[in-house]
Amino acid sequence: MGDPIGNSSTKPIQNNNEMSISKNFYIALARTVGAATLILSGCAAPPPPTVVVRERGPGGPPPDQVEVVGVAPRRGGVWVRGHWVWRRGHWVWIRGHWRW
Repeated sequence: MGDPIGNSSTKPIQNNNEMSISKNFYIALARTVGAATLILSGCAAPPPPTVVVRERGPGGPPPDQVEVVGVAPRRGGVWVRGHWVWRRGHWVWIRGHWRW
């Protein structure tokens, strides 16, 4: 039975050709944007080189100090050797220690 107001319940049928053109357009657009992104990403300038300035004392650090390593307090430890660091105008010895 029909609609009393006279509206038809059928949907308009789209032409397959129109859907195909629309789909092809979006595929071509996506390819173009992708290609442009790849091309333009090569134009970016590389970051400037990083410069690290280390303050060092005159003549370098003193000779390493002799440390007695001994046995690890527990299993699985790794001995980290002592080393010199330059702090507040003079060399400071950082003692070796065990790490887990």
